[in-house]
Amino acid sequence: IRARSYDIYGGLYDIGAVVSQAKVMFWRNFKDGLFATYLGENQRNVKTRKEKAKEHREKAKNIRESLKKSKVNHE
Repeated sequence: IRARSYDIYGGLYDIGAVVSQAKVMFWRNFKDGLFATYLGENQRNVKTRKEKAKEHREKAKNIRESLKKSKVNHE
């Protein structure tokens, strides 16, 4: 009986530890996010994301064009 109750409490303790760890991580990230917005870091991140999307579109376009060319060559 003692061992079983210990298992239950141990399980609860583990869950509690995981939850508290998650809370800590969340708050750290949240605070970093706030400070980043105040410093204008987020704007920079947004720009890079847009740039990445643009690059991705250009790459896709190039691939499509090269595929078209290769098809024409085969015919």
